[in-house]
This record gives sequence, structure tokens and C-alpha cells, in this order.
Amino acid sequence: MEIDYGNLEDYPKEFIENWEKTRKPIFEANVKKALARDWFEDPYLNEIYDRMMGPFSGPRIWTRVVEALHSREFTYIIPLDENRYKDGLSWRKKIDPHRSGPCTVLEMMCGLADRMEVEIMQDTRYGDRTATWFEEMLYSLGLYNFYDEVYDEHKVKMIIDKFLRREYTKTGKGGLFTFKKPVPGDPRNEEIWYQMNWWVSENF
Repeated sequence: MEIDYGNLEDYPKEFIENWEKTRKPIFEANVKKALARDWFEDPYLNEIYDRMMGPFSGPRIWTRVVEALHSREFTYIIPLDENRYKDGLSWRKKIDPHRSGPCTVLEMMCGLADRMEVEIMQDTRYGDRTATWFEEMLYSLGLYNFYDEVYDEHKVKMIIDKFLRREYTKTGKGGLFTFKKPVPGDPRNEEIWYQMNWWVSENF
């Protein structure tokens, strides 16, 4: 059930009491974090969040999803997806040139969103839409609804596992891009770059 925070009196007493004890403290803490633009102890993750999620998060916060994506190395089955791995490392170098380690799923997504904007979707009429492309990937993966107040560690892990194993549907749902109409190939067997281009062609 979605809560209208301005009209709690419209809800049953038991619901309000439960909200006061459980969700309200998280909500208030998230608002403070958003106002301070200080979501993580790690400045690198703060920078990522500010660029990729800050523009659309509002009072909802996805810090735990970001941490989950950043805790997993981006492994790939399709050889050409090595390019997405490299994009993630290149994007990291722009933000923190001294950071090392394997490319994470989060960094790969950031690198891809950045490349989409710079090489394909850049349009001065709309400004920088890098965060929009990142948001679309969260939707397609099925992670958008796991903001901090309703985060489910087990389900999020399963979603990331299935993505890395390419166990998403033929429409791309569960992967980075979901299609409304049939595409030239099975996205489960095609590199991510092809999937992205199909999605752009379908929507723009």
C-alpha cells in the first residue's frame, strides 16, 4: 500500500501505529540523507548516487540497492560484454582514478548509461539524461521497487544473480532493457550493447 504522508488520518489506527514504529524512522532518516547529499561513508558511492539516482529519488532512497550492485563483480557470459566491463572501469577512473579492483555491476551500469548519453542520446534540448538511462535499467532489472523502506536482501540478490546468469525473459525483462515488441534476436544470447541499441530504436 502506498502511503500519502500528508493524510495519515485516513488510514486505520493499527496501520498508522505500525508505520510510526517501522517505516517512519527510515523515511525521516532518508530525507535527512537526501538533504545533506550524504548517503554513504564512501565518497565514491556518494558521487555515484548523486549522479545516477539523486535526480529522480525524491524522498525515496535506494542506498541498499546501490550497495548490493556495487558488492557484485560484473561477470559475463557473452565475450563481447567484456567491453561493458571496460566501460565500467573507464567510468570509475573518471570519478576516482586511484580506486582499483574488478568492475562491479553498479560500475558497469554507470559506464553504459554514460556511454548511451554521450554517444547516442545526447540532446541539448533535454540536458544530461544519464540518470534517466540508469533508472530505466533499474526498472528493467526489477530493482526499482526495492527502495530502502521495503528492501529485501534475498530478492535483490536473486535478481542480480539471474541477470548475471542471463536468466531473464525473451522480452528482456530481468535484464537491463525490456522490449515491448519482438527484437531481431534473443536478448539472452546477444551482447548488452545490441540490447541497448534495440531498446533505443524501439523507444526513440
